[in-house]
Amino acid sequence: MGWLFMLWIKRKFWVASKIYDKSKELSKEYIPLKIRISFFILFLLFFISMEIVWRMMFEFLIAYLQMWEALTSFIS
Repeated sequence: MGWLFMLWIKRKFWVASKIYDKSKELSKEYIPLKIRISFFILFLLFFISMEIVWRMMFEFLIAYLQMWEALTSFIS
């Protein structure tokens, strides 16, 4: 959704399009390829780590709710 929103903004407002093009050009000019690749790899590792944390959080929530249901049915 963010990507589509960015494309919509770029098409709708010419100033945003010029800013995007100029920033892309400057970033390629001043940031070495090695650092850009390192940043991309770091982003992917962070994203995968957060996906694992997200899944663990929901697995814990499912287990907690199953334990709660078992305990409340035992008491009743």
